[in-house]
Amino acid sequence: MSRTITRITKEGRVNYAIKNRKSKDFQMLFYSTWDELCQKMMGSAEKWAQKEGDEDLLTVNSWDLPHAFMAFKITKVPCLVTCRRGRITKLDYAPLMYKHFNSAD
Repeated sequence: MSRTITRITKEGRVNYAIKNRKSKDFQMLFYSTWDELCQKMMGSAEKWAQKEGDEDLLTVNSWDLPHAFMAFKITKVPCLVTCRRGRITKLDYAPLMYKHFNSAD
């Protein structure tokens, strides 16, 4: 089973993930289309998705959903938001995000 990347274009999907964070784990990658670092991160995420695993990655673009960035107080892109067992963590340090997407799990 391979991983999946889902592009979110409606704010309701972000709200649904936040509302159900205690029952369902998720990862959201917040990015901007015009930022070169974000484009490289998306490339790493696409390679990550080709590996074996059952995780899903939700992607949120600053152009489509600028208000979604406020939900997690995101001021820097790219930013990876992870929810595990109801606990939300933000990671906006690019080298650690590359490590996350390129790790050999």
